[in-house]
Amino acid sequence: MKNFLYKIAYFIVFFLGLTLTVFVLYAFANLAYFYALPFDEILSSNSTLHHEALPVATKAAQMVFGPAAVTLLSAAFIFSALGAMNGSILTGARVPYAMARDGLFFRHLGDVSHGSHVPVVAILVQGTWASVLAFSGTFDQLTDYVVFASWIFYALVTGGLFLFRWKRPELVRPFRAPGYPWLPLIFLGCSLLLLGNTLFTSTRESLIGLGFMLVGVPFYFLFSRRGKKEV
Repeated sequence: MKNFLYKIAYFIVFFLGLTLTVFVLYAFANLAYFYALPFDEILSSNSTLHHEALPVATKAAQMVFGPAAVTLLSAAFIFSALGAMNGSILTGARVPYAMARDGLFFRHLGDVSHGSHVPVVAILVQGTWASVLAFSGTFDQLTDYVVFASWIFYALVTGGLFLFRWKRPELVRPFRAPGYPWLPLIFLGCSLLLLGNTLFTSTRESLIGLGFMLVGVPFYFLFSRRGKKEV
């Protein structure tokens, strides 16, 4: 019992430490903005009220580094986006691949390359659809769609941990969940708060992201029925 309480305390301190670190970094970044820019410049930075204005970070960088700041920040954003895209491409394509293998999506998306052992068809389809979305809206709009939809699934996966431990303990008991049940509960609560805040502050983008998810519901029932017929 004592070891269990020590582990709980360790994970709580670790979680709070990481949260505090992120908070401090963001706080110092915002203090730097207010130090470098007049308050009026911050108010008129890029936002839902000023779509065409420069972001506050770009304005602050221009104040410090001059005209070359835009080029430097653009290069930094590109490298950052490429790093994020690398992980998204590798993991995102596995979703339609797994669905195809389970008979819940088009069969060819489950094909794997003999040389590289990766789902090439799923990656190509994902890249094509991502290109279509890239031309359909701004970066901020697309991230709002994705963030809202993604956190719904994060919350569902975390909630599924409690459901499966109750209904199918033989499936999940071999896998450890550090800090269970408190850490998963904290994460689930934060996810619900984030979803509620996003729905309140970006209602249109949130509903569009939810609409993209609902488009897949008819396909789920279609492929489920087809799989039952084949069996």
